[in-house]
Amino acid sequence: MKSFLIIVGLIVALIVLYSLVSFLTGFLWVIIKLVVAALIINWAMITITHLIFRKAMIRQGVTLRYPSWAYPVSNYVCLAFMAGILAVMWATPDMRLSVMLVPVWLALLGIGYVLRQRKG
Repeated sequence: MKSFLIIVGLIVALIVLYSLVSFLTGFLWVIIKLVVAALIINWAMITITHLIFRKAMIRQGVTLRYPSWAYPVSNYVCLAFMAGILAVMWATPDMRLSVMLVPVWLALLGIGYVLRQRKG
């Protein structure tokens, strides 16, 4: 009887452990999807900002100390690469929601920016 209880206890412990790992794996997958979407937004913003910055510097006649030797081609390649990542994510059913939420994230960031500008 004692060995039976030990076996049942081990089986229950394995089931609980499996449930915990499954939950954490699912939760981590959600976090990974959100992080990838955030990284794409960040890199796209950095690239667009660099394009605008360089245009302004050229317009002002400023020679940059550390110029980007492949400007503007490198910026457009980076943006195309980000678009490619979004396309692959869209083609992956589990990642499609992250792609659909990118405009929502951008809208929230824009609203936050406008509200912040009004305050200060």
